[in-house]
Amino acid sequence: MKRLPRTIDTQVLNKANLNAWLNELGFHVDEIKDDDLRFDITPYFNAYVLIGEAMVELLIVERFEHLDEAVALKIVNQLNGRRFTPKWLVRDEGAVICAYRYDWQGKVRFPDFARVVRIVGAMATRGYQWFEQADDAARRYKEEQAEEQGAASADDTAAAKPDANEAGAAVNRSNKILH
Repeated sequence: MKRLPRTIDTQVLNKANLNAWLNELGFHVDEIKDDDLRFDITPYFNAYVLIGEAMVELLIVERFEHLDEAVALKIVNQLNGRRFTPKWLVRDEGAVICAYRYDWQGKVRFPDFARVVRIVGAMATRGYQWFEQADDAARRYKEEQAEEQGAASADDTAAAKPDANEAGAAVNRSNKILH
């Protein structure tokens, strides 16, 4: 079995080297494009490795159905204010992106790369837990609003239609008076 290089120079940065490093870290890696890889950075999230010139970017994209964009931006701003943090972005249609750009300077050692991957995975897990809680709260709020709206429209319908007994009684009484 071929021994993996413990240090990679920017000149030999390629998909095969990163694939081997991620496999050694225990990740199952899929090739998705010419120079891109996908792997499960946590049991919950897929990460995408985009390989550029002297640069590797880790992207983790999740979609949330009920989250209001204003709330998502507030959480993103809180997450972006921390030290050694990936950048968090909100895109239309509820996509939240956790991105960390790893700029290679000269040579990169395997332990340093492994540390970055693990830290980004842990931070993404914590950050997405916040988003999931906010998304769940938004879902519950929307369900409550729909129930209240349904109950209010049922009350409006009942108020608009007179009760059959009351209507009949009023008609009978007026008939008695007229006769």
